[in-house]
Amino acid sequence: EDEHTMFFAKSTPSGTGASMQHLIITEDAGRFASTRLPAATYTSIRASKAGYVPSVYGEKRVGGMGIPVTITDGQRLTLSLKMLRGAVIAGTVLDQFGRPAAQTPVLATLVKTVNGERTAAPNYIGLTASTTDDRGNYRIYGLAPGDYVVAATPRASATGLAPHHRGRGGCWGQQQAQPSTAGAATISTSVLPPKPAQSVAYTPIYFPGTTDGGSAALVTVAAGQERSGVDFATQFVATARVEGTVVDHSGQ
Repeated sequence: EDEHTMFFAKSTPSGTGASMQHLIITEDAGRFASTRLPAATYTSIRASKAGYVPSVYGEKRVGGMGIPVTITDGQRLTLSLKMLRGAVIAGTVLDQFGRPAAQTPVLATLVKTVNGERTAAPNYIGLTASTTDDRGNYRIYGLAPGDYVVAATPRASATGLAPHHRGRGGCWGQQQAQPSTAGAATISTSVLPPKPAQSVAYTPIYFPGTTDGGSAALVTVAAGQERSGVDFATQFVATARVEGTVVDHSGQ
């Protein structure tokens, strides 16, 4: 019983391969009605609302398969869908210097453990991503109950380039700034920067602060529960370089 919950139905009319969609908004008590639905087999009847777990008519578990419903001409049918209030995972992401990591995407993946192996839960539809604000805070809401792996992906990691180099003797720019006899700093242009000893770059980080997804801690939430304090920090990792040659069937 909730206002403004969306009711969504996909249908395949009898005798055709066409697909139709109908959108209905519930009223204050959560009731909905459509008096002009054509005779059809409705393959997916779904309800969704911000802050709640999406629900499909006939599903046995969250994210499970629904039950098709066939309606004939003039038939009156009453259906009921139950929605769970979504859980929340919230926390703060810092950068490698302890500062807020602003505008960093954070993803919560619902996982199942089968025979000791973690796999992403199939068929789950819901809001599972957020982006940190200027203080590094994030909040992911509307989550189904279960176990989640939470990861932050700094945007620089998408380029594959090293934003920072660790060379010998610290920063090259600082090395080349030398005070002159007049007391003003001058920059020497005769010395080339040293070759970096190791390139580093950002990489996805999993809570509580590991680059290995298999070692990530699971964050477990119940329906309607809010888990705060899921905090961790991004970090640089050493990068490698892979080179090769690609040829076609003729060797060119």
